[in-house]
Amino acid sequence: VCLSLSHGQKTFRAIRSLREIRPNARIVVACGAADEPAARHALSHGADEYVLEPVQREDLERAFHLPPLHRLAMPPDTSRPTLREVVQLSGVLKQLGDGPAATLERLAELVRQAFGAAGVAVQLDGLTASAGDATTPVLEEIILRQDKPVGRVALARKEEGSYAASVGTRLAEYTRLIEVTVAQAHEQDRWRNLAWTDDLSGLRNRRYFEKVLAELVARASRQRLHLTILLFDIDDFKTYNDRCG
Repeated sequence: VCLSLSHGQKTFRAIRSLREIRPNARIVVACGAADEPAARHALSHGADEYVLEPVQREDLERAFHLPPLHRLAMPPDTSRPTLREVVQLSGVLKQLGDGPAATLERLAELVRQAFGAAGVAVQLDGLTASAGDATTPVLEEIILRQDKPVGRVALARKEEGSYAASVGTRLAEYTRLIEVTVAQAHEQDRWRNLAWTDDLSGLRNRRYFEKVLAELVARASRQRLHLTILLFDIDDFKTYNDRCG
């Protein structure tokens, strides 16, 4: 994978994410001469090498340890996501805040489109998601986390033609991608709940109230609905709060 340093901190985050998804991938950073110190810093984030722009073919062959003209003889690697699939995954990552269940639904649809399957069913962390008609799976891959099975991905028949011989390898790549992405959604969910919950009582806090209130006001405005807020003033509650916290 070759990344440009023109996106600054986003490039460093992309390097770390790629390293999680593909631990054995070789990551090369391209930069201008003025950005060479930042390129060296990228090595500490997981990059393997950097090249200076304008990038020449020989630079890439050296950085990726390729023999001359290797790219002309190399067959296409159908086990790796295409550019279109990477763009779709970026859309999924932007919506991790919707929660693990919604993330898994989007990933199921992404896999269905990527493999041209009539249907896909995914089970992970007690969640289930499907896209299309996945009632009769013809191919299944186990999702692993730290070498332990935590779920599965099942593909139904291909909508047109038949699956290529490399489909098993490619599906294994996607199971790793699904596991990492859903784990990130769970982590965001955990931090969001911590931000919205009072530590002592376990109840939703003022930050959550203000968020929900803003959403309700916006919806009432869009749909031209009436909105009523009821406030209760409890007598002597300060005494109870001072005594019991």
